[in-house]
Parts: sequence; C-alpha cells; structure tokens
Amino acid sequence: MNRTINLMRRLKMSHLRLLDSIGQTNNLTRTSEKIAMSQPAVSRLLREIELIVGAPLFERIPKGMVATELGEIMIRRARQALLELGKAESEVEELLAGYGTTIKVGAVTAPAIDLAIRAIRDFQNEHEN
Repeated sequence: MNRTINLMRRLKMSHLRLLDSIGQTNNLTRTSEKIAMSQPAVSRLLREIELIVGAPLFERIPKGMVATELGEIMIRRARQALLELGKAESEVEELLAGYGTTIKVGAVTAPAIDLAIRAIRDFQNEHEN
C-alpha cells in the first residue's frame, strides 16, 4: 500500500471525540446530543474523518450504526489517544501546581536531618490545597 493518509497531521481533537462518542452510542442522534452538536454537524464531521481515512468507518443500519473493521481500529485508537492526552493534562496541571517536583536534600549529621524534616513538613503545610 503506497497511499499515505497522514492521520497525525489531519485528524483533530473533535474527530477523536466524535469517534469515541459514536463508538459508545452507535447512533448519530445520541452522539449529537452527547457532544452538544447538531446532527448535520456530526454527520459532516464523520464524513470528514472517512475522507481522511479513505474508507467508511461505520455501516448505517436502521437503528443506528455498526463500526466496520477500520471503524473499530479508529475508535480504539481515538480512545487511547484521548486517554493519554487526559493523563498528560493531569500531569502538566500537577507539575504546574508544584506536585511531583523533586527536591534533593543532603545531610550527614542528625541535627541537619531534623532541620530538613521540619523544613519539608513546613513546606508541605504551606503548599497544601
């Protein structure tokens, strides 16, 4: 297969969220309600994704939709990407809030260790939420 589809450059967060939601509901109407978009906008966004991928991702049936094999792959990967981005967001927020920062303290005598422990406790008390 010589065709390159460039998913990483062409897919947007809205595409990933849509795939995840359709994967949960199997229905465009419920998806549009869930993500607060009109059904025509959801249909357009899905068409956009299918154009990027180059193949249908869902088979339309009377009571909704069923993911094709490609659709299953895209749903699974969209969920993983969203999960990882959510984890990244949490880690960044924690780091910016001062959590997870490493402080190294060296001490060789008992009085210095006691001072370091008190300083760490004071720091923790000052920076609790």
